Amino acid sequence: MATDALHASQRYVQTFTEGVIATLIGERADEREWRDRIASIRFASDETWERCNAFLFAYTVARYLAGSPRSEDDYFADGFVEAVARGASHDALEIWVRRIEFASTITGRTTQSELIGNLVTALLAAPRDSLGKEGALPPAFTEVVWLDPPSSAD
Repeated sequence: MATDALHASQRYVQTFTEGVIATLIGERADEREWRDRIASIRFASDETWERCNAFLFAYTVARYLAGSPRSEDDYFADGFVEAVARGASHDALEIWVRRIEFASTITGRTTQSELIGNLVTALLAAPRDSLGKEGALPPAFTEVVWLDPPSSAD
């Protein structure tokens, strides 16, 4: 029962973030506007940000980037977007988790905000006509996700 409620909540989060992202793209929002909107979502998410909502937000951004050319400058963003574009949601989750675990061992902290920032930077740099349109995006993440955060999450 709790899993059903979490799954429903996560479907709602993805639908909500899809709308937020479409609006920001449509308004040609700058980086500051993206940061402000992400910060408000992060604040509203509370504990669920580090456990699932950060990943779901990143996954949704990657859905919009799926048809864009890869930069080849950012190993994480390129691999994550490629996995999402292929519909390989488990691969995308593994890339996300491994990158955070790796960063945690090196710096002692997670990098969820940095990873999302990398994806937003890629989105802002992508040709507008290459960005996905609502209704023509790769599928949303369909599994329940609840991550154990490292000891000092961001």
